[in-house]
Order: sequence, then C-alpha cells, then structure tokens
Amino acid sequence: MVKKSLKVNDDFIVNLISDKFSDISDIVKSYQNLFLSFDSHFAQIRKNFEEFSINIISSLESLGSTLKYIPASLKFISKKLAYQGWFVNSAFDISDVNKIAELIVAKQFDEIDSFMSIFIENNFEEIRKLVVERNNDRKSILESAFNAHNNGEYNLSIPVFLAQSDGICHDLLGEMLFATRIPKKKEDPSQKKVPKTAKAIHKFAKSNSITRALVEPLMFVTALNLSEKEKQIDIINRHEILHGKDLNYGTKLNSLKSISLLYFVSSILYDSIEQYVNLLSKISIEHAKEIEPELDKLRDILGLKRVS
Repeated sequence: MVKKSLKVNDDFIVNLISDKFSDISDIVKSYQNLFLSFDSHFAQIRKNFEEFSINIISSLESLGSTLKYIPASLKFISKKLAYQGWFVNSAFDISDVNKIAELIVAKQFDEIDSFMSIFIENNFEEIRKLVVERNNDRKSILESAFNAHNNGEYNLSIPVFLAQSDGICHDLLGEMLFATRIPKKKEDPSQKKVPKTAKAIHKFAKSNSITRALVEPLMFVTALNLSEKEKQIDIINRHEILHGKDLNYGTKLNSLKSISLLYFVSSILYDSIEQYVNLLSKISIEHAKEIEPELDKLRDILGLKRVS
C-alpha cells in the first residue's frame, strides 16, 4: 500500500512538473516573439537615427558654409546703410538683415528709408529706454531730445541726437565720433580721410569677426561726417547741421536717422567694448595685475561693477 501511494505521488509530481515546463515554454516563446518584435522596431529606429544623423551632418556642413559669409555680409550691410545715413543695431534679427540686404542690392534706397523708419518707430520705446539707461549721466538731455522728436520738433531733436552720439562715442572710445585725419601711407590709399575712431575701435573688435563687421561705420568716413565739399545730396550731414549751414534738416526722416546713430553707439559700440572686457576678464591670473587697470577703466566707462 505504501509503494502504490508513492507511485501515485510520483506520477502526480511528474505531471505537475511537465505542465509547469509547458507553461514556461509558452512564456519563453512569447518573450522570444516579443524580443523579435523589439528587434524589428529597434532596427527601424536605428535606420531612422542613421538617416537623421546624415541630415544633421549635411545641415551643419551647410550652416558652416553659410556662417563663413555672415561677417562679410554684415560688413557690407553696415557700410551701405551708413552711406544712406542709417546704422545697424543690436535689435536686428536675421529677417531684418536679409530684407535690408535685398533692398541694398536692388538699390531701392527709398524702400530702405521706409524699412528703417518703421523699424525705429516700432522699437522706439525700447531704444529710448536702452539709450537712457546706458547713458544715465545724459538722461535729462536725452529725454528732452526724445520728447522733442515725439512732439514733431525735429529742428530741436536732431542737433541734440547728433551731439550726444558724438559725446557718447568719446566717452567709450576716447575719440569724437565725427573727427577725421589724413591717412598714413601704409593705410588704404583710396580714402582721403580716416575717422579717428578706426584705430580706437580696432582693439575691441579685432578678435571677433561679427563685431568687426558691425562696427564698420567707425572704420570709414560716412555721409554724416563728410566735409561740406564732399557731402551727399539729401543725406543728413552733421557738419552742415551743427554749424548752421543746413536750414532744411528738420524732418522726421532725419530725426529717425539721428536716433539710428544714437542707438548704434549705445548698443553696437557699447556691446563691443563690453565683450572685450568679458574676454579680458577670463585671462589667466598671472596677467591679472597687468590688465586690471585697463579693465577697471573700461568697467567705469561702461558703468560695470567688478566681478570678484
């Protein structure tokens, strides 16, 4: 009786184990199917990623090729705009730059005036705020000029905008904005006169090709600082206005151009010097004693506090 009982128990155990192995086998098969499905999905993901990588690399190569031309394009725009009495600024985006370039190439100068006028008017309050904040010691004068512009008193606003742009430039560079000199023999022989700002701005902009392109108007004589004999017809001229020779300068267009200049020195010029200060601040500690006096002077000019 005991043996029979054992036999029954043995069969039961064998059948139980067999059933469990069958269940495990089914589970293993289901996991195999699942892994095969995963493998198929991962293969597609891998393929998609490879295609994505190829597209990214291609795009980066295209972008790299485009970036090489940006400084030259900005330099071209900066210079051509300045010839028309307008100036680039830090609020321009890519679409603005592209539009201006198209108009310059097409020689649609009236359209340039229209585009720039709308830009300055649309950004008037932001421009006013930045200019006043960065030149707080001139706040009263600048506010009066901006108010005169808003009131249509362009005969009053324009001379103040021009004079303050000149003074701000001198604060930042140590040179008057409109001062010129006779070029030396080793310099560009095609230029009869060279702005004194050219040498002063060089050290601040030489390490950055984008900055160098944006400050291009400080590297050559623009319509604003041409002499009486050289002045361009219908283009605002600082000498004629401040010396009382131009009696018809008081237009909204000329006031907007003057704001454009004021914004240029308060944004582009200011930013280029600030970038230079930040760059020098990162120089290794062994040179700190040599450069700190210059940094302190520049920080004082920009109204920046030393970062300890």
